Amino acid sequence: GRSHRLMAPTVRGRNVVKLSQIASVKIGLQSGDNSKFYRATAGIKGGAAKGGYNIVDERNVLTDEDLANLTSEQKLHGIRINDRESDRYFVPLDKAGKADIDGGLLSMFWRPVDFYVDWSERAVTEMKNHPKGVFRNQQFYFGRGVSFSNTGIYSPTFRLGHGAVFDQKGSCIFTDVLSPEALLGILSSKLVKYFVKSFINHGVDAQLDDVPIVMPTEDEVTRLESKVTEIVKAQKANPSYDYNAKLSELDSIVFDIYRLTDSEKREVDTWYQRRYPKLFNEAAEQE
Repeated sequence: GRSHRLMAPTVRGRNVVKLSQIASVKIGLQSGDNSKFYRATAGIKGGAAKGGYNIVDERNVLTDEDLANLTSEQKLHGIRINDRESDRYFVPLDKAGKADIDGGLLSMFWRPVDFYVDWSERAVTEMKNHPKGVFRNQQFYFGRGVSFSNTGIYSPTFRLGHGAVFDQKGSCIFTDVLSPEALLGILSSKLVKYFVKSFINHGVDAQLDDVPIVMPTEDEVTRLESKVTEIVKAQKANPSYDYNAKLSELDSIVFDIYRLTDSEKREVDTWYQRRYPKLFNEAAEQE
């Protein structure tokens, strides 16, 4: 990324910035008529299932390769199609459901695509002309970012964005200073959760602009990226993969970056267990 000359105060010998200095939090598409333009994945569970969306036809979903090969014209104006039955014009949509706890696991790091949006030329035109449709931050659509849910007692939870369209309720964070994986590693740590809940916002909605980010060294970036990539790879192979052991390894990388003392590390761990007993009770019952 570009080298940023930031006015960064030094804490414990490290440069610290606010998240808002290195990244922007963007809210996305308001379709005007979700039931018409949005679809859900078959077998979807949790909050998403209650939205009453029709199930997407797999034949109409872009492959990863199709998605990677979209032209800037198609990203802006939609995909020209001849046959609604067999052409591919549904792209992934990052849209936050409620934070579902599944066997002591929060929806973190990565999850399969739950929602899709019709990105045919006709649909894009209709959404743009819909009295309730708003194309917010369209220049960020189809970019790589970090998607997050900011409502619910477990919020904020962070995941890699799916690199297509994101919804007004599926805000994404974009930065050209760190890779999405490195940023995700820091944001998913217990420490950041502790900062957000204890100092920045005590309520259910998470405010992220003021989260203190210690600028990692190249070596630390590599460690963050490889740990996150390891977790995501395991989740893609098995969506119910228990990442808790890896989360502890990630936490220790982040604790080092922030130069926490042993007693501070214990304080954060204890706070987390006290704050989220259900995560630990469920996890304990599973063992």
